[in-house]
Amino acid sequence: MRTSESSSEKFHRFAKKSLGQNFLIDQRVLSSIIRSAEISKDDLVLEIGTGKGFLTKELLKQGARVIGVEMDENLASDLAKELQHESKLELITGDARHLPLDQVFQLKNPEYKVVANLPYYAAMPIIMRFLESDQNLPILLL
Repeated sequence: MRTSESSSEKFHRFAKKSLGQNFLIDQRVLSSIIRSAEISKDDLVLEIGTGKGFLTKELLKQGARVIGVEMDENLASDLAKELQHESKLELITGDARHLPLDQVFQLKNPEYKVVANLPYYAAMPIIMRFLESDQNLPILLL
């Protein structure tokens, strides 16, 4: 007899270790991130590493405009299909460490927040990208 998989096992089964992936599924942690970043309906949020979209959906529930970046093409494609009718969401497939921020926002020095559940190997290069950028320094919650 086969036992049913827990939601954690189901989602982690597809994580690519080579990309350091883990999927944030704990609702308490998601809620804590939203509270800590003080997300509101007027916010522009850059979410790095959208994964399966758990955090993305919470950001959208708050009414924020979300620009999501995901380097895993399969995950990005799945999320784009799932959330295709979300008018406040733009998904970019690519590596956030090499993202041209001025082209992403298409605005001169916009105010925005960065929210991410990053693998350890990617965190420091991404933080440095924002510190060295000509853009206004965003609020970072990594």
